[in-house]
Amino acid sequence: TLPADVVLPKDSDLRYDADRKQLIWFGPMTNDDRYEYLPLTRDEAYRAAVQALFDKSQTQPMEADFVFAGSGFWEDENGKKLYLAESGNVICVANFSDAIIDIDVKSDASNDALMFEPYTERIPPLETEVLVELVPRFEKEQQLDESNP
Repeated sequence: TLPADVVLPKDSDLRYDADRKQLIWFGPMTNDDRYEYLPLTRDEAYRAAVQALFDKSQTQPMEADFVFAGSGFWEDENGKKLYLAESGNVICVANFSDAIIDIDVKSDASNDALMFEPYTERIPPLETEVLVELVPRFEKEQQLDESNP
């Protein structure tokens, strides 16, 4: 519940959902935003919620590892076999069922609920030639002993 002494401005990016009884924030929260909302009350639950929204909204690098998921065939309603890799989902971060390489954490495969955002400043302009090098990483116990191939 929103503390009685807190009145959020109508044009505020911090919203209160009275039905769910929770604070809502969309996008990254700046330090200035956080320091605007924290002093509104001494209520610990409210202050913890603002701090949690701030923490969760900060840009962080993805910590998931990529795994080789493989590919396969799918038969359409006409009996035509289709190679899943031809869908174009080669390296994914969304658990698409036809991905060849994907992340090892559960994510939402619906295009409108994707949870990762790119570092757009690191993306080269269209038509830029790039080299993507895929190097397997083996755990020590999985490495082949060179003397015993």
